[in-house]
Amino acid sequence: MAEHESGQERTEQPTPKRQQDARKKGQVPRSKELGTLLTLFAGAGGMIFFGAHL
Repeated sequence: MAEHESGQERTEQPTPKRQQDARKKGQVPRSKELGTLLTLFAGAGGMIFFGAHL
């Protein structure tokens, strides 16, 4: 319930112009899990690639 305390819930979808303006400003949706996943894959790849040399 704490995430809805502002009382200003959006009910309409953003217009294409508003989405385009947000993209120009660099406000694009990004998943936090994607960064974590890439970090895990990079770490696993590094261990596989360099593990034999350790």
